Amino acid sequence: MSKQDLIHGILNKETFQDFVERLTVEQSGNRPHATANPIFSVQNQVINWGVEDGYHDVKAIYWCLHGESFDSYRDFISALDDDADREQLERYVESESVDTSDLDDVVNAINAVFEDESVAFVTYGKYVWEHVNTHLTPEAAHAFIERKKHDYRKLRVYAESSYWCWELKAILDGLVNGSIQYVEQSKQHQYTDTKGWKKNPEHTITYRQYTYNYDTAYELGVFVFESGSGMPNPFEPDFTEYDDFNEGFWAAKDKASKQ
Repeated sequence: MSKQDLIHGILNKETFQDFVERLTVEQSGNRPHATANPIFSVQNQVINWGVEDGYHDVKAIYWCLHGESFDSYRDFISALDDDADREQLERYVESESVDTSDLDDVVNAINAVFEDESVAFVTYGKYVWEHVNTHLTPEAAHAFIERKKHDYRKLRVYAESSYWCWELKAILDGLVNGSIQYVEQSKQHQYTDTKGWKKNPEHTITYRQYTYNYDTAYELGVFVFESGSGMPNPFEPDFTEYDDFNEGFWAAKDKASKQ
């Protein structure tokens, strides 16, 4: 997908048409998710912890002395700052033939060695999926994951039905059947270089009633500030153009404040 599309917040006639085409495919009922009027939620996997032994996905050692949890005996041993404490626990584990793969046995060993200092117990965790946000197409949902996956534990796209969300369903149906269409603004504001030597700008982007003809992201940032359109930065944060746009925007703003 291009960065100049509705997935990345750019709305014009071409990006709207592309969006409707993708939306129509998903709303056809012939997709693998087989969900009526699907919308696409991004969900994050988290672990709900408790002390009751029951159905669980993971276990961990919780050590009250430091208020920390550990996934294994090896993690616990590595976290001990005192060499004497570490050696004492290792000797006990060896002498008592403790099964270090069994966290219940490990907890009993910890409490036996450090009985005057702390209490350790096993906690039980279950994986659950929490809602993050919702998109109208899977492409937009996956694009969000690519942008923000570093902020979450584990993300996935989950198709849900909007069949009983009548307001949203009516809008989706209207987009697909053509009753909701893109209408060009009657008045367009053109922003381009005014120095006679730039005859053919490399890029053109439209936002609402504003059309920007520009060569660099820095120049686009200047135009956006000068127009007051409120257009967000159209570039991905991982690209240099993102910073160039911001630099141009703030340079134009600083210049305006001194006039």
